[in-house]
Amino acid sequence: MKTVAVILGAGQGTRIKGASIPKQFIKLHGAPMIVQTVEKFALINEIEKVLIVVSKPWMSHAKDIFRDNQFYKKMVFVEGGVSRQESLFKACKYIETFIGTEVGVVSHDAARPFVSLRIIEDNISCLKKGYTCDTVLSCTDTIVRTKDGVEIYDIPNRNDLCQGQTPQSFFCSDYIDAYTKIGDQDSITDAAKLLLMSGIKIKLVPGDPSNLKITTDFDLAFSEFLFLHQK
Repeated sequence: MKTVAVILGAGQGTRIKGASIPKQFIKLHGAPMIVQTVEKFALINEIEKVLIVVSKPWMSHAKDIFRDNQFYKKMVFVEGGVSRQESLFKACKYIETFIGTEVGVVSHDAARPFVSLRIIEDNISCLKKGYTCDTVLSCTDTIVRTKDGVEIYDIPNRNDLCQGQTPQSFFCSDYIDAYTKIGDQDSITDAAKLLLMSGIKIKLVPGDPSNLKITTDFDLAFSEFLFLHQK
């Protein structure tokens, strides 16, 4: 089975104050976080290509920061869509056209540079067994549900809940079929939900607390701390 990584970096990252560039291009410990993320996947021999999905205005910038990278020949740059799901669909259509439909796709957020090789390899192992999978953490906090932002209407059992991370891994043909059938909806925030809605069973891969998504100023500051204290 061929395996391809898709790194989603087409978002604007507007929640980091004062940033003049999308968050995935912000430097962490000397290098853009998107570079550090991509290199984790490019290191793995089983991953044949790494598709880097970025928005059109930042395409030239993305190519420039990777041009001298040791893994550059393994990279493909794909223009993203308006939403996360459209970006993934466009990446999968590229894979379908130039690589094939029976391809395992390991999709990951560009702004999660601390993903471990263990997590990536566990996702690939799941694909090899024929399963779609999602990387998750067990919930340690109680989760409350609200419809209006004012009152709680439900407190589900946290033992039944997990916190979703990435990678999320699936087969290219399954994603194309699901997107074609269901389309792009505001309530669908990730690949796992779209695939689940289309009838695909999804296995769980254990995540890691350090595999955080850098979204806010606090995340950015904490990430610098993690880099300094990595073993």
